[in-house]
Amino acid sequence: MPTESPVRYGFRTVWRGPSLALAEIAWRWVWGGSVLLIAWFAAAGYLHSLTVSKYDQFRLSSGNPQWMADAIVHIFSGSGPTVLRLGIIVAPAAIVLWISAATFGRAASLRALVGNGKGLLGRTFALHLWRVVVGVLAFAGIVASFALGVVLMAKSEPPQPLIFMAVFFPLAVLFTAIRSRINWFLLLANVYAAEGRPAGRGFGEAVRGFKRRSGEFMSVGTIVGVIRIVLMGVVTGISFALLPGIGVVPGKVLWAVFVLVTLVYFAVSDWLYAVKLAAYARIVHADIVEGSLPSAASMAEPASSKVPIGV
Repeated sequence: MPTESPVRYGFRTVWRGPSLALAEIAWRWVWGGSVLLIAWFAAAGYLHSLTVSKYDQFRLSSGNPQWMADAIVHIFSGSGPTVLRLGIIVAPAAIVLWISAATFGRAASLRALVGNGKGLLGRTFALHLWRVVVGVLAFAGIVASFALGVVLMAKSEPPQPLIFMAVFFPLAVLFTAIRSRINWFLLLANVYAAEGRPAGRGFGEAVRGFKRRSGEFMSVGTIVGVIRIVLMGVVTGISFALLPGIGVVPGKVLWAVFVLVTLVYFAVSDWLYAVKLAAYARIVHADIVEGSLPSAASMAEPASSKVPIGV
């Protein structure tokens, strides 16, 4: 196995081939921007659908907190079906956009890493589709846990919130942990898919590969995770440092600085994700080579020496 650590390889690869990180940033930001735009228009349409009577306007302008609260409740009462219809429209649209953006973006990144994109798009699409299925099932499990907690709490006399907490929170954490672990293996399966494995077989090899090289994978995740936590702490500190400027510095300037710092954080975070993906690709390739198994990278330039030059 090469002496260079996977993390160092990941940083070197992304630094020398910035197109790899740009591909990750591009598809994430395109999807995020599209969803925000859809949500904006959906929210605007929802607000325009609300009816505000003259009496509600009078209560809102009265300055009386109780009257204002009653007016807001009256305005939004009965709008539940509208919210449900918007959710039914927006959620599938966001999911379809995510599958499309993630499939093309991840395929481009892996093609730059491994150098062989034959059939990769279809395998990446299948794996991302499974990520959506797992996410929907986990969400359904969390909703069911919430309903179960409410039902059991209501059966007690008087209702005991502790019963709800004892039922809902452990189950919600369990479903979230299961979804997170399966998603991680599906991410790793994308790397095996780039090495020529079918989607289903790639998932199985990802599980077995983690068992063989759990230390290396965990080392990469820990190092990148610590860097992201430190980065998050820096961004949080800068955000709190802006608070004393309220009322002294123009609000637009404070908001501009806050938005800029947030965007920089997201960009660096996505750059670190590309580093992690490159490090995983190095571990997977080494695992395949040492196991004397055929790989897509072995038919081209070895992944240990390849630096992406374009996407």
